[in-house]
Amino acid sequence: MVVVVVGVDVTVKSKPSAFPHLDMDAFPQFRDHLDQYHDTREALIKASRDITNIAKKTIFLLHRLALERDNPSEAARQGRERLKDVQSIYAKCSPLIAGDNFYRYNRQVSPGLQEYIEALSFAHYLEHGTLISHTDVQASLADPNGVPYVILTVEDYLLGLSDLTGELMRFAISGIARWGGRAKALDVCAFVRACRAGKFFFLLLRFSLPGIGDVVLSECSLTSLSDDSPPEPNSITSALMMAGEQTLNASFHTR
Repeated sequence: MVVVVVGVDVTVKSKPSAFPHLDMDAFPQFRDHLDQYHDTREALIKASRDITNIAKKTIFLLHRLALERDNPSEAARQGRERLKDVQSIYAKCSPLIAGDNFYRYNRQVSPGLQEYIEALSFAHYLEHGTLISHTDVQASLADPNGVPYVILTVEDYLLGLSDLTGELMRFAISGIARWGGRAKALDVCAFVRACRAGKFFFLLLRFSLPGIGDVVLSECSLTSLSDDSPPEPNSITSALMMAGEQTLNASFHTR
C-alpha cells in the first residue's frame, strides 16, 4: 500500500551554523597558503640536500688532488669550479627566500649553506693558506651585480668554519706520512690554533655579550683571521673599552 501526501512541504532546512560570524570562504585561501608554505619548504629541503651532496663531493675532490698530486692550487681551482653548481642552485632558490622568507625558512637553508662554507673555506685555505672572510663568502653567493642570492649570517659563517677544522685535521693526518707532510701538519696546527684564538672570542661576544659583541665585531673585523693571525690583544682591549663606554652612555641616557 502506497500513501501519497499532497500539499505537504518536505523541504529539508539546513541547520544554522554554530559559528555565524565565521567566513567560510576564507578557508580555501588558508589551504592555498599552507600548501604554498609546505611546497616551498620541501623544495628548499631538497635543494639543501643537493648542496650538501655537492659540497661533500667537492671536499673529497680537494683532499684527493691536494694529497695525491701535491698541487693545492689546482685542487682549489677544480673545487671552485665544482662549487659553481651550488651557486646555480642558490640562484634558482633566491625568489623563494627573498625578504622575510629567508628567516622563515632559515632552518631549511642553513644546513646546506654551512656545508658550502666548509668546502669553499677548505679550497680557499689550500690556495692561499688563510681563512676566507665573511665578505668573500657572501660575494660568492651573489650575482654579477653584487645582489646576494642568500643572506649569509654571522652564525652560519662561523658554524661553517667550525666544520673546516675537521677537514684540516684530516688533511694534516692523511699527509703526514708523505714527503714534507710533517711541516704541513705543523702549519695546519698553527693555523687552527690561530683561528681558535680569534673565532671563539667572537663567539663568546656574539652569543654571551650581544651588546658589546656587536661593537667589537664592527671594530675588530674577521679580516684579522684572514691574515692567518689571531686578533691583536690591544685592539680587542680598546674595542672592549669603547663598547663598555658606549653601553654605559646608552644606559645613562635611557634612564
